[in-house]
Amino acid sequence: GGTLIHPEVVLTAAHCLERKGDLPKTLDIGRHNWKKAVNGDNFDTSPTIDMVLHPKYKTDGTCESKSCPDFALIRLKKASGMTPVRLSNSKADSPKGKAVIVMGWGRINDANDKSSNVLKEADLEILPDTKCKALQANTSFEVCADDLKKKETVATGTAAGR
Repeated sequence: GGTLIHPEVVLTAAHCLERKGDLPKTLDIGRHNWKKAVNGDNFDTSPTIDMVLHPKYKTDGTCESKSCPDFALIRLKKASGMTPVRLSNSKADSPKGKAVIVMGWGRINDANDKSSNVLKEADLEILPDTKCKALQANTSFEVCADDLKKKETVATGTAAGR
């Protein structure tokens, strides 16, 4: 999965694109079910032309998930007709206690590594840096969130589900 952050740029996880051959030929922007098209789905299929991994992400197997910026950008051949998300300009945009929504197709069952075919979402709350650091997160590039009311089940194993 990924997030359209500019009409021609998708932000995704670097671990999904570690090798040059991992660049998909096309991306479906705005798709709800990644296995099949569903009536009412409104998505763009856009050809890709390039990808860039974060310069500090290590592809040699020495990258520990808690220490490497797991970010990559995919450039589209032409602008998508879908609306990009607005990115934050400051950490002040995500203060502790702020309500956020995470989305992803990650694991729904850790026992068998089964992933969801349908995009999942959960309402979470931004954690303070002290709790984030206790989870061994690198607060210089990660924001931590949790379901403090324990109402949601979040798909794990996706960049959004961390």
